[in-house]
Amino acid sequence: MKKIIIPIFLMILVVIGCDKMDCNGKLDGNWQLTEWREIATGEVTADNTSGIYYTVKLELMQFRNPISGGRYLAYFDRKGDSLIIGDVFLNKGSYDSIVPMSVLGKYGDDGSGRFLIRDLSSDRLVLTNRQNRLTFRKY
Repeated sequence: MKKIIIPIFLMILVVIGCDKMDCNGKLDGNWQLTEWREIATGEVTADNTSGIYYTVKLELMQFRNPISGGRYLAYFDRKGDSLIIGDVFLNKGSYDSIVPMSVLGKYGDDGSGRFLIRDLSSDRLVLTNRQNRLTFRKY
């Protein structure tokens, strides 16, 4: 009996050990924009009907809008309460091409690719940059 159980146990450990685990804590997951507010004027630029979504997994972020059809992938780095976006790729099926950071302007980026994490819980995320305050709900 031991001869059967030990190899099965070892195989389970190998499979579990090889699986990539979430490494961003509460930041990992799917986020829906609920409010985009301009800091200078207080004006609401977009709300939950805008169709803007962020997805965070491992070292990648996806920015998508099913309404407009846009979808971008970017590498990111989280340092303390800062979120720094790296290379941005236009995501078209199996073909990805590098695009300028400016394409993320329609997702709330101010051109710098940097956000400050103001609030992060299991169901709420608030990001700010020089121009915008973005509030998300996890879904």
